[in-house]
Amino acid sequence: MARGNLKIFKTSERESFYLDVEKLAKKISSKTKVLILNTPCNPTGRVLKEKDVKFLAELSLKKNFILISDEVYEIYDFEKIYCSFLKFFHKNIFCVFSASKIFSLCGWRLGWGFGNENIIKEMRDYQSNLSTSPSTFSQLMIRELFKNEKEVLKYFEKNEKMAKERRDFATSFLRKKKIDFIFPEGGIAIFVKIPKNLKDSFSFAEKLLLKEKVSVAPGEIFGQKNYFRMNLAVPLEDLKEGLKKIAKFY
Repeated sequence: MARGNLKIFKTSERESFYLDVEKLAKKISSKTKVLILNTPCNPTGRVLKEKDVKFLAELSLKKNFILISDEVYEIYDFEKIYCSFLKFFHKNIFCVFSASKIFSLCGWRLGWGFGNENIIKEMRDYQSNLSTSPSTFSQLMIRELFKNEKEVLKYFEKNEKMAKERRDFATSFLRKKKIDFIFPEGGIAIFVKIPKNLKDSFSFAEKLLLKEKVSVAPGEIFGQKNYFRMNLAVPLEDLKEGLKKIAKFY
């Protein structure tokens, strides 16, 4: 749509898929127009440290590119690492948030962003020419939700607590079974290494679905054929059963 050339910066398994901001900075040139990143990250659960958020925010101003930060998992910050790019906001920063994740309202397709007034104006102009948009009802509903700040914060706290319990159970279970995984500092998923006797994640996901009726996302979707993503946003009993079935393959 914008006629740009997409370039993907790959993180390293050796660094548990944490974003090396200095290596990334070396890839940014005068031709770079936009950088899109995600923290807390899907699928690894890694969360950018404040010093790295600050480094990238300053870099986007220095090299004059737009930095779009996808922060839809903002409330799932189990290790208290998360720092929004809003803390270092300037004209080139744009932060994205979503009702789908923080309010578990996936079907409502509603989100919001914070950015420079000129960018927001361009977005509004573009949106005006589209035939679809978030419904009036869903927008009014979100507005009402945010009017009660105390209740919203209580809800976030409760949701994060339940999510952390599921994260802790899953990581404890995988460690006991000696199954390798990336420790998720935030988010609602965990990135798990496939069994050594299988060649790729797609084949593992297919076997798991057909034999055990458990669905996971193949790592190839995220550029990693030796891992799969498991969703932790399910009832604890379902998570326990799913993990037991997954462990049968190891």
